[in-house]
Amino acid sequence: MKKQLFLGSALLLSFSAFSQASRLAKPSGIVKMSESHFGSQVLRNEVPAPANKPAINAPTGINSGPLSSASSATFSSTFTEISGSMNVFGMLINNQKPLQYNNETDLVTFIQRKSPTYNPTPTTDGNSGTIVAMIGRNFGTVWDTTCIWADATNAGRYPNGGVYNPPGNTNPDNAYVVGSGPVVAANWIGSWYASKLIGPVGTTAPGADEQYFANSGSFGSTTSPLMPKQDFPAYCFTATDDGMVRTMAAIVNDPNGTSNVAYNPRGAHIVKGTFNAGVFVWTADSLTPPVITRTDGSNQLWGGRMMMAWNEAGDVGYAVLVGCRQGATNSNKGWQPIVYKTTNSGNSWALVNGIDFNAPGYEKVLNSIYPVVSNTSLAVPFFDLGEGADCVVDINDNLHIVSTVKSTYGQSQDSVDYTFQFNIAGEQMGWIYENTAWPYVFDFTGNGTGTWSLTTVDSIGTEGPSDQSGGPGFNSNPWANQSQANPVASGIRIQTSRSLDGQYILYTFAESDTLFTTSAKKWNEFPNVKARAWRACDGIVSPDEYAITSPSVGFNQRVRDKAYFHFTSPKCKTYNVTQTSAHFSLPITVSNNLGTDGGATVNNFYSNATIQFAFPNSASCVGVGVPEKYATEASSSNIFPNPASNSVNVSLKLNQAGNVNIEVLNALGQVISSSKINGQLGENVINVDLNDAAPGVYFVKVKTATSESTKKLVVE
Repeated sequence: MKKQLFLGSALLLSFSAFSQASRLAKPSGIVKMSESHFGSQVLRNEVPAPANKPAINAPTGINSGPLSSASSATFSSTFTEISGSMNVFGMLINNQKPLQYNNETDLVTFIQRKSPTYNPTPTTDGNSGTIVAMIGRNFGTVWDTTCIWADATNAGRYPNGGVYNPPGNTNPDNAYVVGSGPVVAANWIGSWYASKLIGPVGTTAPGADEQYFANSGSFGSTTSPLMPKQDFPAYCFTATDDGMVRTMAAIVNDPNGTSNVAYNPRGAHIVKGTFNAGVFVWTADSLTPPVITRTDGSNQLWGGRMMMAWNEAGDVGYAVLVGCRQGATNSNKGWQPIVYKTTNSGNSWALVNGIDFNAPGYEKVLNSIYPVVSNTSLAVPFFDLGEGADCVVDINDNLHIVSTVKSTYGQSQDSVDYTFQFNIAGEQMGWIYENTAWPYVFDFTGNGTGTWSLTTVDSIGTEGPSDQSGGPGFNSNPWANQSQANPVASGIRIQTSRSLDGQYILYTFAESDTLFTTSAKKWNEFPNVKARAWRACDGIVSPDEYAITSPSVGFNQRVRDKAYFHFTSPKCKTYNVTQTSAHFSLPITVSNNLGTDGGATVNNFYSNATIQFAFPNSASCVGVGVPEKYATEASSSNIFPNPASNSVNVSLKLNQAGNVNIEVLNALGQVISSSKINGQLGENVINVDLNDAAPGVYFVKVKTATSESTKKLVVE
């Protein structure tokens, strides 16, 4: 049976402007009629046929892209297949976060729907909604599978999740895998939450902690009786050092509603999981932002898209919804971020100042979009979460909202959610792709007080094609999806990751080379994932850009130019940090199949992409490393002698007895020596054998129960 989900609070129509833009070249006229749906169809298997609305002709003379990048450093990525999933519909949400890295246990997890050949125990519980967790030990070197949700009646969908690690634990077997998502039967009927002890090996039976929450009648479960009504907990799973796991869920009137009034989003829940005697007790905080309403009374709020990010400690967090905030004027009166903040681990939340586009400093953003239909001197940004956006918290506890923006059509209460389309060589595009009017990846950074800073990360050369018959780019969409009424589409899909201390942020996004797209059109037909990096000490984006799914050697033919539906882990490894460069190991997945059929089984490919980014030699970054607020046992360790020859000593002072893991890595990130001891309270000195290390530069990684640090070592 086909399922439907009305994700957005509106059908985002594309209209035409009949006036000249002050920033952009004048449109040549109205030549065609089309409509673009961004809110309603993203996660449903069938959609109504599009209506007809006029579009704008963009000027001729398309330029190549206003930004360029130099790739002076190196990277490597080897993608291997780790699993198969029932179909691609479990990977459609940009902010699902099914891929996670846990630094205390060195585990990488990927939460997914089962493959058609996977049989849970008992088999009577097996259906397409069985959820399994891929467990990657030693930073995703060895993979295993364990079932976490199997219910004959309640089929799980759109999983997200990761690892809960008990305080002080470093043994992966003692950690728990946790997940959540919506439940479907004839309609969307509720939510699933599950956790399970990882143990030494995977099993086909779920654990004891399976909790179903209905969205009608009694909302709670026996374990979590206080859970309120909530829908679609598939967003932004996070595990922090305070021992909490969190996810986001929507607050809507009816998740199966097919009109603005019936669906009517009101806000979001921050759903919190507290570990108690082997299970999680789930509760939720409600965030209901003040937004304007349409004439039918429905809220101008994107109900099916939301974002959340936390610092590593778990005391500072942000929740981001997109809608039109009450009282907004001029360039702020559109679908834009509405930001909540907590500084006490979520005990209370405050609505804080959002981005003020009426203030100076945002000319780059405003000049990249078309003015509203009623005022040729007023441009209003529309944050397109459907194409891809993400957020992350840096070392200074500032929030980064990373997104593209489109052109808002009008500012009436019924049109602030409408966007323009532009006719380029007969194609209805979301951007003009000329002069300053490109889909830029923007990073808006702030903490809710004062002005948000703006960083332009990169420009993108292509956008996602339509998954509606007759929609923009439909004929260029490679995903046939023969088993469904409409195909699926893979867009820019912005993802962010950060170093453990938040000193560095990595951005990934997907785009295609128009030398190979059909008729050189700007649809994301054959994407590769690009990566850029930002440094907190000076606020600089590295000049290096890498197509990490298309290395010059060792590329996977199933991934290169086919990097659809990618995820990157919200956290990554950082090593060999200097004033002018930093190395990263970034977990990333790509999901596709040979037939580009969304309804068929997809293969999931994984890589620990090893990337070196160069940075300018900045006086602001002298002595950059682990900051004082993160200076713990491992970061205060010393290695001697240095240079060394046959062996090296590692000294560190432990605040409590516990395991200490020491690894020596070469410049490629490969482990050449490892040691594990039971450290004692106070001073410890560990001798590490270097007989297998050839002369050169190495890195010594020290990991305790509460911290991790990497230091440079020279072997003579």
